[in-house]
Amino acid sequence: MQNSLKQKVKLEATQLGRQDGVKEANLQRAKQLLSDGVARENIKRYFLHLQVN
Repeated sequence: MQNSLKQKVKLEATQLGRQDGVKEANLQRAKQLLSDGVARENIKRYFLHLQVN
């Protein structure tokens, strides 16, 4: 009985760890997309500024 409880706890911890890993990966991806979007907007603004002048 004790052994199966340990296995269950270990499995739950592993699953939680995976969920945290997925959340972290998604967070990093979101940050990357956001910075890419900001860079794209800055580039657009720069070229618009060049066209105006």
